[in-house]
Amino acid sequence: MVAFAERTWVNGSLLKNFIGENISIFLRVKDEVGANLIGISSDNQTITVKVSEPSGVSAGDWIEVQGKALNSTTVQCKDIMSFGGEQIDFDKDACDMMAHFVNNCKDIFAYT
Repeated sequence: MVAFAERTWVNGSLLKNFIGENISIFLRVKDEVGANLIGISSDNQTITVKVSEPSGVSAGDWIEVQGKALNSTTVQCKDIMSFGGEQIDFDKDACDMMAHFVNNCKDIFAYT
């Protein structure tokens, strides 16, 4: 069984609250420049993802980046999951609302 690292689901504007912590963020790829992947978050913030090797994703792809928040606009990538090209039905507004929801309802997954 694969264990997942504990992480917080964020959007671009929430990233600043989790510097130094493990996060997960959904981005639409804008460009890949050297060791940096540039993406637009669900709330339209430009986020830089530091990658150790070329990611193989294309401009327009929606991705989930798991990694560590280095500052308010940069993530050190641990893993990338691609959801495909521009033609997928990705509801960025719902994704953005869910990021706010899970960060404001801390006990959402607690058993009662």
